[in-house]
Amino acid sequence: MRLAIMADSHDNLANLKKTLVYLNRQGIKLIIHCGDIASDETLEKMVNFFPGNIYFTFGNADNIPLAKTLPGLHQKSPSGQAPVVECRAFTTGQVKLNFCDKFGEIEIDDKKIAFTHFPSQGRKLAKSGKYDLVFYGHTHKPWIQQMQINADISVDQRTDISVDQRSSKSVLLVNPGNLCGVFYKATFAVYDTRTNKLELKILELL
Repeated sequence: MRLAIMADSHDNLANLKKTLVYLNRQGIKLIIHCGDIASDETLEKMVNFFPGNIYFTFGNADNIPLAKTLPGLHQKSPSGQAPVVECRAFTTGQVKLNFCDKFGEIEIDDKKIAFTHFPSQGRKLAKSGKYDLVFYGHTHKPWIQQMQINADISVDQRTDISVDQRSSKSVLLVNPGNLCGVFYKATFAVYDTRTNKLELKILELL
């Protein structure tokens, strides 16, 4: 499956519309937005021009009353457990919106994907070893980093695996750049879960 990853739209409606027109031509039906859409108006533009699923996590510049008033969108801390971020999904027209507070996660074609706005949170998610790819935004700068994560191997008493043995997992930590064209050219990314191909798209060249 091909999906688009974007961040930091900052209410640039012209760039957003051009991007959505391109995604529709390509038959891409899923968007991950890593925060700083900025306003309800921009969210409405996405809904009107993109007939698919949109996953969104909040950034520091987001002022989206619609999303923040949805029930179920909060952090909860069960007794003795780490905080769990809840997501709220609802459907409007042909579009399914999935709002996540601090970060979100999805699994497609056996690829585990996490997304957040802030680089520090992105690094934490990548270091957890739970994901194949982690996307983030905030800096406006396109970036890709392949991280090798060491993790303990589960010990099976029926094998000769030692407790001290560890496995290494590769995780891609990716910033798709910014869609508003501030500080750097307007860019977004397209990822194919089947081929594992990740492409950076420069908006002015489309």
